[in-house]
Amino acid sequence: MRVLILNSDSPNNRGDRAILAGLVNLIKTVRPGAQITALSQYATRDQQWFGIKFLGFSPYSLSPINMLRLMIEAKKADVVLFGGGELLKDYTNKLSLYYWLTKITLIKLANKNIIGAFQGIGPTSADSSKQLIRKTVDKCRVFITRDDESVKKLTNWGVKTKLISSFDPAVFIPSDAADVSTNPELEEFGRGFIGLGLRRWFHYSPGGFLPRKFKKDEITETETKYLEACADLADKVFIRFKKQVVFFPMHLESSEGDIQFAENVISRMRHPEAAKVVRGDNLSPDDYLALIARSEWFIGSRLHSTILATVANVPSMVLYYVDKGRLFFEQLELQEFSHPIERMLETDFPALLTKQIADVNDEALFIAKEQQRGLEKMRDKLILDIETAFKELGL
Repeated sequence: MRVLILNSDSPNNRGDRAILAGLVNLIKTVRPGAQITALSQYATRDQQWFGIKFLGFSPYSLSPINMLRLMIEAKKADVVLFGGGELLKDYTNKLSLYYWLTKITLIKLANKNIIGAFQGIGPTSADSSKQLIRKTVDKCRVFITRDDESVKKLTNWGVKTKLISSFDPAVFIPSDAADVSTNPELEEFGRGFIGLGLRRWFHYSPGGFLPRKFKKDEITETETKYLEACADLADKVFIRFKKQVVFFPMHLESSEGDIQFAENVISRMRHPEAAKVVRGDNLSPDDYLALIARSEWFIGSRLHSTILATVANVPSMVLYYVDKGRLFFEQLELQEFSHPIERMLETDFPALLTKQIADVNDEALFIAKEQQRGLEKMRDKLILDIETAFKELGL
């Protein structure tokens, strides 16, 4: 089977890499020997990391020549997988919805076998945006979401395509992948630290037309308060547990600035010597997972940082800024470890979060086992759902 994946921004986003890695492993599990192609402007690097073929341009390329190359590749494929991640939403901007509708329309001219692959339908407010999403989804023959709420949204918006509610494919990364790294660079961070997968917040303009990278970027007074709360949390974790904190940047584009955000937080800490940042982008997905596996606990606001932590058997909690973080921990049946990120603006919340870790620290092994139980349930369903979609297309 020839499979073309229209992936999200895996070249620059470690969360999207986790989605791609899980999706590749899922395809190889259900269709051994499948020839898989995805997109990256770092094709040579990513071919080594993922073990599949890459067309050498960005998933978000606007070049007509690259679009033609993509259509030629789609024509060769037996199936095109569109996703995963959270591509369809207007919370960050509306322009991307026109982009995806145009791209999927053109791809369909080359290959009608398009499957929406484990997408989450993000926060969307405008009726015009909902109709753009409906039209895009209806270009697919089957559309698999990563949660029930996405199916409900699409159904309410009038989607006609067959919908399947499933899970995030990043969970299909095998847990033993965290044991394979022999990279000596990991030794710099030691073991038994508290991992932090934190991100900026307040920088989106909900419902705006243009992506944020085209807008003037300023840190507001409220975001400053959030930064100080993150620094307070890191300090309290260090003081209470006598452990280093390690920041795990997930999004490496300058417009998101996860590394810069971590540095900004550390500069506000009372004990900056207790913190380290995983800098650069030279660690493979397996190496990064292996480093996360060295954490004793993990707190993330980037969803896929916490998914990677659960895959690596590290007890985790999420500070969710949109519903996808809450939904994942509900799927694990561990919703008590998810908190809305707005709570970081409460004066006493960093202390309460630190206390929650302390209160359940003796149960860490049990929590990790509960996470694994949830992941196994998800993995079984992912296999069933991709098989169902393939059979719907006669593959």
